Amino acid sequence: MAAPALSPELGSRPLSLWARLALYAGAMAVGALAAWVSVWQPYKPGSNLGYYLGLVGSCMMLSLLAYPLRKRWSRLYNAGTLRAWFVVHIVFGILGPILVLFHTAFHLRSINASVAFWSMVAVAVSGVIGRFLYIYIYQGQGGRYLSLDDLEGLLSSSDKSFHPLDLAPHLRDALDSYRLQAFIKDATGWRQIRHFVAVSWRRQRLTERSNVELRRILQLHAKANGWSNQMLESELKSVTGLIDEYLRAIDMTARMAFWERLLAGWAVAHIPVVYILTVSAVVHVVAVHIY
Repeated sequence: MAAPALSPELGSRPLSLWARLALYAGAMAVGALAAWVSVWQPYKPGSNLGYYLGLVGSCMMLSLLAYPLRKRWSRLYNAGTLRAWFVVHIVFGILGPILVLFHTAFHLRSINASVAFWSMVAVAVSGVIGRFLYIYIYQGQGGRYLSLDDLEGLLSSSDKSFHPLDLAPHLRDALDSYRLQAFIKDATGWRQIRHFVAVSWRRQRLTERSNVELRRILQLHAKANGWSNQMLESELKSVTGLIDEYLRAIDMTARMAFWERLLAGWAVAHIPVVYILTVSAVVHVVAVHIY
């Protein structure tokens, strides 16, 4: 199982020190302004300033639906790069809720406004969670190891007259069992979490056991075939390193599979919340203009 390719809209460079400082300073300034507005109430949601803050923020949040449309509607494939759309999606997804917060002056005065507000909060939090899941899956794990299929091929074949694991079939069975347990598909709930947490610990135990067993077996084989100590250590280092990389690849891809299941669950939960937000926002806008 090869690691997934890096999603094109997610590739990004780390922020420089000055960019981070500017970001932190901006966040602190917005926080200070929010505290001032909340305490002093310099405007009301129904005033011109409050109204247009809410209007612009709502339009920004409504425009967030354009990004998934760009990804799935073939007529928009040539309408700018996917990365540019994603950046706008992220920026509007941050600025939109902030403007709506300032529109309320940080005081909710009706049930409908409360429903719209907390729906917005739920969508924003859900979006942040989804963003971090995507980063973990596509950026944090990409490209570190050979695929499991490649490593399995190296473990099962050799251009030499024998393969060290041929001398230890029980060890090969242990490696197969480890992979099956790591990628068990019928595990749910607590069993999934237990596999996710314990996989590295089990890998370390199996690695240590493999090293001890392979050294014992190869020493016997070397003695019987007149190997030099240098040849023995070279063969031992090669096969133990391969096994360690194989187990680490299982570890990595098993964890990725776990995060991918979480991401699928997030997608299912995120969509209804977006619909609730859309309906509540429309009802809120209509109610404001009618009453």
